[in-house]
Amino acid sequence: MLALTWMITAVRMSESVLIVAFSSLWAAVTIAVAAVWICAWTRNQYL
Repeated sequence: MLALTWMITAVRMSESVLIVAFSSLWAAVTIAVAAVWICAWTRNQYL
C-alpha cells in the first residue's frame, strides 16, 4: 500500500516536472521566434 502511494507521488512529481519543462521549452521557442521577428522587422524598417 505504501509502495502504491510512493508510485502515485512519483508519477505526480514527474508529471509536474514534464509540465514545467514543456512550458519553459515553449517559452524559449516563443522568445526565439519573437527575437527573430523583431530583428527582421527592424531590419526592414531601416532599409
